[in-house]
Amino acid sequence: MTEPVNPQIVFEELCEQGGPSTQTIRNRTGKHFQQLIDVWAAYAGTTRKKPLSVRQKQLLNTNDQHILDSIEDPVIRAVVGSLIAERNKYRDQLNVLKANTDIVIDRTTKTQSKIDEQGINLTPMEIEAVRSAISDDFFNSQSWVVMPTGQVKDEDGKEIYKRGYVNALNKMTLR
Repeated sequence: MTEPVNPQIVFEELCEQGGPSTQTIRNRTGKHFQQLIDVWAAYAGTTRKKPLSVRQKQLLNTNDQHILDSIEDPVIRAVVGSLIAERNKYRDQLNVLKANTDIVIDRTTKTQSKIDEQGINLTPMEIEAVRSAISDDFFNSQSWVVMPTGQVKDEDGKEIYKRGYVNALNKMTLR
């Protein structure tokens, strides 16, 4: 005896040869075609349903279904079913989080923490000297300009001290 033919393939070939289109078969008026396909599928030992996708197979884990089928009490079966569904939901969320996780490795040295660890202790005289060096009077007498970035420039725009110079000294003297 020969092996039964897949009804889907047969109807696709018939459509190509001028038979009814797949849309005609799907329409409400195509019920007689659908019944014919159902009978043919039953004869072939299959169904009209599409095979489950990988995702659907994961959701309908046979072990989970076996567990649910073994529970006779409908209330307990419903509770266990909701727990399984909740577990699957959390598993999906975990997989989304895993896929969107970016790990950033910062290998820059932190000079600020090294200064804090040393604990710079300035004497009152040293603090006064630093404050005098970054005072507005001193900068005006030298015709220097302090930029918002803490950089110091002369009247020609030439850099005297790099960016952050005045800001760092202000932090050191707690100004």
